[in-house]
Amino acid sequence: MTKLTTKTKAYPTDPVQAVWKFCPPTLKTWESFYQKGFMALKESEEEVGDLTQYESPATLGEAAGMAPQRAVIQSLKHFRDANIGDIVIAAKGKSTILGVGIITGSYTYQERKSDFPHMRKVDWVITRALSVKAIRLPGRDFIPLVNWSEIQALYQEHYPELTATLAALHVSPASFTLEDPEQYLYKSFTREDALHSLFLSEQEFDTIVSVLLRKKNLILQGPPGVGKTFLAKQLAFACMGFKDESRVEWVQLHPSYAYEDFVQGIRPSPEGGFERRDGIFYKFCLRAKKDPIRNYFFILDEINRANLSNVLGELFMLLEADKRRVEFAMPLTYGKNSMEKFYIPPNLHLIGTMNTADRSLAPIDFALRRRFAFVELTPQFGKKFQAHLDFLGISSALQEKISQRISEVNQRIREHPYLGKGYEIGHSFFCHKNPTEEEDNWYQMIIQTEIGPLLESYWPDEPERVQELVTLLLSP
Repeated sequence: MTKLTTKTKAYPTDPVQAVWKFCPPTLKTWESFYQKGFMALKESEEEVGDLTQYESPATLGEAAGMAPQRAVIQSLKHFRDANIGDIVIAAKGKSTILGVGIITGSYTYQERKSDFPHMRKVDWVITRALSVKAIRLPGRDFIPLVNWSEIQALYQEHYPELTATLAALHVSPASFTLEDPEQYLYKSFTREDALHSLFLSEQEFDTIVSVLLRKKNLILQGPPGVGKTFLAKQLAFACMGFKDESRVEWVQLHPSYAYEDFVQGIRPSPEGGFERRDGIFYKFCLRAKKDPIRNYFFILDEINRANLSNVLGELFMLLEADKRRVEFAMPLTYGKNSMEKFYIPPNLHLIGTMNTADRSLAPIDFALRRRFAFVELTPQFGKKFQAHLDFLGISSALQEKISQRISEVNQRIREHPYLGKGYEIGHSFFCHKNPTEEEDNWYQMIIQTEIGPLLESYWPDEPERVQELVTLLLSP
């Protein structure tokens, strides 16, 4: 063995981001790699030890007793020399991609501690398999990849929800921080970021976050316009610490939504006949299981618009926080056999939103209520709301008018025997404004085209009352 240097390789300060193909030895080792956040190569037949000892492929080949052009020597060299921040594609053979990641650590050698002593830390951002038979990947264990753009196009075609994640992979490696690879891939999102865009107090927000993480299932309920859906996403990002859209999935429920859409069902196949097709929630659970360290969030918008008993089926029991373990796995309705079982992973959280002012919706049954925590959201027309209006360029006079007039209308709604607080008017009606729009016209249009029709639905047989309230809102 020829030892030329003991220095660690010096990486360029501003490298060009390269893309590499990495071949895990087996699917079992691949599972270990992505769960623990690394990749590794086996030792060559002739042990060469720590690769940082060798200055060139020639000296490395000499130590291994091979020509430097041999594939194994080239793989070891590339593996050692790949830059932090480079993209790596894990592949099975030449036609299947297993995942995509970012190299987050320098080469290390684990002497006599593993079957795979040559190691690099990797943040495996994508762990969904993709067939690329038409592209044909190169051989070898670790090799440069030149057709990354074609692979991206296939990922976007088959997994459109990963578009933002794929785009986030392409940043300057010089900006990469070893301590926290997610800061490199995604914009950080703190508790303060969430509070800045919400009208909740710190205590209210912290309580909601605590309830969500403890119960794992949360429903945000309230009247129209209190920002239920917006808050759901802010909660997810705040719990992650990053604005990572790839770990948030959502569906808007409706009366015809069924178990077959949500979990599994029998659907026509492109070839004719029928096939079992996995639903959106089932597939999202599989994604979360492959990434057990990080939290995932599924948003059920308008949760009380669907027949939840039909949508959830046997998942009722699996939703419970203390049943999120493999020992509680159970067969599903469309399972292939009794041995194929399913459970909801503990790192997956559900957030539902519920409109309390829709008369057409049936109340959620007690069995489901027991499995969810409920948080009541109310209209917020206080100082934080007025500060937001100030940011939009609304005059202080109109700010005061909105807060006073809407609060007065809401008081009448609360006091009505057939309505109550669940029918109040929320603040989000006034949260968006075109900068070029004149403020009085903006306000009048909201009252006439949004709030007025809402009041008519509350009092369909009392037009005089509706007109009185609209006049109150529009009066100088």
